[in-house]
Amino acid sequence: MKNIAVFTSDGGAKGAELVRIFNSGERFRVVLAVSDSAYIPLADGYASAGVECIVRPAGIREEDSAELLDILRDRKVDILLLDGLSGALPEPLAAAYPDAVASLDGCASAEAPRMVMDRFPDDEMYAAERRWADTLGLKFDPSAVTPPPVPPVAPVPPVAPEPAAAPVPPVSPEPASFRQPARPAPAPFETREPMPPTYMLWAILSTICCCFPAGIVALFFSMSVSSRYYAGDIERARRNSRMTEIWIIVSVVLGLIGGALYFPMLLML
Repeated sequence: MKNIAVFTSDGGAKGAELVRIFNSGERFRVVLAVSDSAYIPLADGYASAGVECIVRPAGIREEDSAELLDILRDRKVDILLLDGLSGALPEPLAAAYPDAVASLDGCASAEAPRMVMDRFPDDEMYAAERRWADTLGLKFDPSAVTPPPVPPVAPVPPVAPEPAAAPVPPVSPEPASFRQPARPAPAPFETREPMPPTYMLWAILSTICCCFPAGIVALFFSMSVSSRYYAGDIERARRNSRMTEIWIIVSVVLGLIGGALYFPMLLML
């Protein structure tokens, strides 16, 4: 996961949209918002998501760079995003993140998440699956989640050529006033269907309150829903969402059975 810090002067509405999209997933997370304006409050999306907010009324000055660098390193920030920053980013900060500074200016709020994902692609596929497999002591096999190779196509017998058709007279082009305007193709991010539910809260509650082993499996599938969704594997994301729901039910049922057996034995002692 890559941590993001947003530097802004106008409230950071685009960065708040990144919080809404990214902070429930596994690839990116906005952990810090820095503003140099004491008169324009930061967008509500930061505080509601628990993002740390820092306001520097005197501006983001170069002499404050050492302190800001310590804060960024302490929060393990990987990416710096500029969301309407009025001044220039101090040189020490830009030098510390030479290939990890990007500006959100010039793109709409809905386009900002796609721009960040294209600008900073995932370094390793199946990162969440590998971490959970290591946690559970399992061996992760990427070949088990990738489609098998396409079999060779059988040769097609030659077909006799069809007789040449009669020439078609050319059609005069339509007048410019009757032509339909070209409709641009929608962006892939806008046409993608909504992410299946992760049931993260229920998975955590079933792990703590019901059956711990079954709850851990539910957490594994819940965490992999968002990673599969942002990797473009929608079918796998839906399947992991269904498996999360099934294992939550298993955890609850096993917890009820365990409780039903435990309390009578406790009364007998």
